[in-house]
Amino acid sequence: RALLQGHTSLVGQLQLSNDTLVTGGSDGRVIIFDLVNYTCLQRICAHDNSVTCLQFDDRFIVSGGND
Repeated sequence: RALLQGHTSLVGQLQLSNDTLVTGGSDGRVIIFDLVNYTCLQRICAHDNSVTCLQFDDRFIVSGGND
């Protein structure tokens, strides 16, 4: 059981692949979490408003927003 912190607002977008979770929130951030150690790997200030969609693979993270 773990509490993953990093967003300051509602999380509306999630994608899980193996041991990596990528989230997008109403705060405009995209955050990458390592689920082995339950740590934040990177915080990206991706948008001025909400992240409305996201997708990632081994090389890229693509996100769309309300900005």
